[in-house]
Amino acid sequence: MTVALSDLAALLRNEPVFSACPVGDLARLLGKVTVRSLLPGEVLHEQGSQAQESYVVLSGCFCLDGPDHQPIAVRSGLLGQEAVLTMQAYATTVTATESAMVVVIPKAALQHAVWSNQDLRDLIFASFTDRFMHPSRTSETGSLLQAALTKLHTSLHKEMPVNKLVGWFLTLAAPVLTVYGLGQLANPPNEQAGYVMAILSAAVMMWIFRTLPDFVPALFAVMTLLLLGLVPQGIALSGFSSDSIFLALGIFALSIVLTNSGFSYRVLLWLLRIGPANKAWYNLCLFLTGTILTPLVPSCNGRILIMTPFLSDLLNGFATATANTEKSRLGASVLYGISLMSSIFLSSKSINFVVFGFLPLQEQAYFNWFIWLYTASVCGGVLVVLYGLGAMIVFRNHDRPRISPETVRTQLHMLGPMKSAEWAGLLGLGLLLLSFLSITINRIGVPWVALSILFALLTLDFLGKKEIQHQVDWSFILFLAGLIGMINAMRYLQIDVWLTQQMGWLATLMRDDFYSFIAVLATSIFVVRIAMPINATVIIFSTLLIPTSINVGVNPWLVGFLVLLFSESFIWPYQSSYYMQFSNLMAKTIAVDDRRLLLFNLYVSLAKLAAVYASIPFWQYLGIL
Repeated sequence: MTVALSDLAALLRNEPVFSACPVGDLARLLGKVTVRSLLPGEVLHEQGSQAQESYVVLSGCFCLDGPDHQPIAVRSGLLGQEAVLTMQAYATTVTATESAMVVVIPKAALQHAVWSNQDLRDLIFASFTDRFMHPSRTSETGSLLQAALTKLHTSLHKEMPVNKLVGWFLTLAAPVLTVYGLGQLANPPNEQAGYVMAILSAAVMMWIFRTLPDFVPALFAVMTLLLLGLVPQGIALSGFSSDSIFLALGIFALSIVLTNSGFSYRVLLWLLRIGPANKAWYNLCLFLTGTILTPLVPSCNGRILIMTPFLSDLLNGFATATANTEKSRLGASVLYGISLMSSIFLSSKSINFVVFGFLPLQEQAYFNWFIWLYTASVCGGVLVVLYGLGAMIVFRNHDRPRISPETVRTQLHMLGPMKSAEWAGLLGLGLLLLSFLSITINRIGVPWVALSILFALLTLDFLGKKEIQHQVDWSFILFLAGLIGMINAMRYLQIDVWLTQQMGWLATLMRDDFYSFIAVLATSIFVVRIAMPINATVIIFSTLLIPTSINVGVNPWLVGFLVLLFSESFIWPYQSSYYMQFSNLMAKTIAVDDRRLLLFNLYVSLAKLAAVYASIPFWQYLGIL
């Protein structure tokens, strides 16, 4: 008896187990299946025989040897699931109890689709398990399979969350309102600038409400700039040839080698060995390591790449329940370890040197690296204390994560001596740190040192094609490139100059009431940072306020320092490239939209304001206020 291909196609499409299988995979499968007829008493497959085929029942009835040799009757569904679940042998003997027909599916034909599709794998596993958990269910769908189908149906047909509906509405409305508002309140410097602001407003709405992955709005902004011809191509696409992209690629490569070689895990074990086995030490290790890297690696993105492997390794050392409880605090320790002191150290970020360049020559001569640190030290100390208190309150829990010292010693012994890949990663890290520290002497750009390290790691086979394809965060690279292009477009159209002119009232407040000026400056930067990235915000406020501070008799370093400190604040990942990078790297472990983490971000913003006011007596003592 022959079966028409159209009937086989209909059978596969209607089989509940294959409801999660893409139509394209089913179409490919159709060309590889065959139909087999069986007589009463004929064996389809025997227990213990090699699992090479799976079967879909076309007609007839089959008997499975179930648990304790209890027979199970099957008239429909999938048989021989062992083949596609990569089991070596069949777990049961299946015999036809009457004339029957099955569709034969070779193991290789379906295996790729199964292991690239979690939903399909869950359905096949559930159908296999149901045979034994519910032997009384012969032809109806078993409970586990029914649950899996219900979950799949819900995920495919669930309604869009309200926050995303609101987000898409505001994404469509924001450009219209922006153009209208600019026309009513203050005309932008040119017509193109108004359109760029409208594009930016749409991207910001998508970022705030997370309607799409964060790199998509950045690409949308670049695409729209090009389609509308608002800026030259070289400006819109400048992010893709930016030094920052090559620096990020080099540090990504170095981070991958440090992680894959086991060096980051070895360092973590060294730290765990010298301190007490409690969560306070674990968080302190992460925070202090990030703080130590802050003056050495002048890039928060670079520090995040170096630190996240430590966090992943530490979480893997905990029990699952303990890791779930403590992961948000540990994530905050990494995130703020690499960023909280960014304005305290002159060498922590390139934008700090931009602000330093805004200062008069006599101020630049005075505020060297050590004086900068000394003058900002009280603010930094208060900020660290407030950070620690806030972390204890916001992330408090009763779990006591502990990694046994004996376990740590055994793991270190198991790692053995350092391998060549570890030495390569350590050497690369040393060269990168040396280039950061000696850039004023050798004049070699750090991005090109990072790119050279990437080339060396690839050439010496410490890094391969697979790692580049799957472990480099390409979505972050696209986000960063799009963001840089957008910033350069705003500069090209003089939007930054125009924004500076709109905030002249801050200069008046600085002259008349500096205490109120601090609070208003923090609030203004917080609002501007909803739409503007950190560096653009720093440049806008510094361009306006540092020259003004000289005219009204306020120390320009203090104003520049406040702009740097407050601009580093953020709530949502899109507001900071390194925060978004952290969210991408830890997406499967830590939810960065965790309410506690978002609340803590807001708390740190307020803590910075409190630290500034607490530092005023010290600054008055130094004579700069």
